[in-house]
Amino acid sequence: MSNIIGHISLNISFMMYLIYFAPQLWHNRHNHHIQALSLGLHVLFIMTNLADLCYGFGRHMQWQYRVVTLITLIALAIQHWQLHQFFKTTCHHSTKWRLLNYAIGTFILLAMLLLLFDQILPSIFYIQCGLISNTGILFIYLPQIYKNYKIKSAEGLSSGFIYLALSTALLDLISTICLNWDWPSFIGPTLGIISLSILLYQKITRKHIASSLVA
Repeated sequence: MSNIIGHISLNISFMMYLIYFAPQLWHNRHNHHIQALSLGLHVLFIMTNLADLCYGFGRHMQWQYRVVTLITLIALAIQHWQLHQFFKTTCHHSTKWRLLNYAIGTFILLAMLLLLFDQILPSIFYIQCGLISNTGILFIYLPQIYKNYKIKSAEGLSSGFIYLALSTALLDLISTICLNWDWPSFIGPTLGIISLSILLYQKITRKHIASSLVA
């Protein structure tokens, strides 16, 4: 029974993962939104998903798990292009942006090498990649939480993205428990739920403050 529940939640989250980044990419059309987006969040998202890619293929996880990681990386590539266009137009953080591009390129190259030699490296190595990916969830949203607090705005992330990401995190936790995945898989969804709840609180609070000022 638990196996059936696990696969149902996995399939539902899979369908949600196909679209969960779409609201954010649409949200990024406006400069004041993308300006409020944390670069730290963007870079950590890429790093953790590259580690997740190595974990998923190295440990031969369910195909849905691997497809979700690939789709997220494609969405992040689109967001990276949006950020590039913004910085190209405004000339903000040009040096920092170039350094971040070099760092991201290095991580992509490393991930490609790890995937190339997945038949040679021991399985514990890929479990460590999963640990890096899932514990990264603890830190991935912190830059955005801090930036929201610093600039007194929660416009960086769209409400649609937060709600969908929170829902998928809950479903991932159910899948992890029911399908008896490796223990690193328990960490990510749990920490993601906590972080996304904080972001949702910031979003609702800032919206309430803005409504009060208008009133």
